[in-house]
Amino acid sequence: MDIVFIAQKDELINGLIRNTKIKDSTIEDLVKTNTELMKQQMLIHHLTEENIQEIFSLAENNSAMFFEKFQVFFPNFIPDILKINSNLIHSELYFCALMKLDFDTKKIA
Repeated sequence: MDIVFIAQKDELINGLIRNTKIKDSTIEDLVKTNTELMKQQMLIHHLTEENIQEIFSLAENNSAMFFEKFQVFFPNFIPDILKINSNLIHSELYFCALMKLDFDTKKIA
């Protein structure tokens, strides 16, 4: 009886491990796809690689110019966010801009 119970638990654990690996793979694929789509969107907005690097550099250095540059290259983003919630304050909009650039929480912190 104990051997059957252990075998069932072992099978369950192996199934969970397989599911986790599949989900991890799916998440990695989605992150790659999201990054590519973001790059394509930036290029659609006529952003050159130099402009993209400038925006990222300003964001990473916590420059006061970041938010203004961001709004130049993504003119509809902030108004669209404010349509969803008009009560957002500047720091929340700044955070949304960083998320738009695909900054992870570690970089934002």
